[in-house]
Amino acid sequence: MIGNIITEMRLEGFENFFKTQNDLNDIDLSVPTLIVGWGLLKRLYPDREFSILNKKIEDNLYWTFSRNEKRTEQEKDFLLFYDYILEDVFKKNNYFSLNIFKQRFSSIKKIINLIKSDKKIYIYSYMGEMLYFYFDNAIMGISLNEIEYLGINSEKIYKLIKSGKNNHIFYDDKFLPLNLKNKLLNKKMFIPYFYSLKE
Repeated sequence: MIGNIITEMRLEGFENFFKTQNDLNDIDLSVPTLIVGWGLLKRLYPDREFSILNKKIEDNLYWTFSRNEKRTEQEKDFLLFYDYILEDVFKKNNYFSLNIFKQRFSSIKKIINLIKSDKKIYIYSYMGEMLYFYFDNAIMGISLNEIEYLGINSEKIYKLIKSGKNNHIFYDDKFLPLNLKNKLLNKKMFIPYFYSLKE
């Protein structure tokens, strides 16, 4: 899970990415957490004073109004919360683009062995042009156009990927909620990380 949402209302489309419940019991506050509702906030913290102008309670813990209280402000705060969480995801998962033309044979062999290994790897095939591999908090991008330029048929690459018994390859981002999909338009390399959260 990339975050927690504490709410008394039903939220759809968040199940794979956020832990949602109506109290703070068993909540991991080391990940970003959003409390939805001024009334709920005061019930959860009856002995504390809060300002409606300050949405930060403490590190990683924020609040916003419920839809019934102030819908427009809630929508704005949810977008800010998404941005905050995504920055956290981008920091924790290193991305590197593999320039196939500059790799030594030994490096290529290591990558092939990795793909064929028992390691769980999530691979996003983007429009038949790029492959993004997520494993061990790292994301590796490989251009299929570069591979084909070297005379290697991309079908051989797909066959190699499918030979790894723990490789999960997928071809679209339909599983993402619309807001998250829009936020990742220029960060498609992180999509396999989010796919891994479905498992």
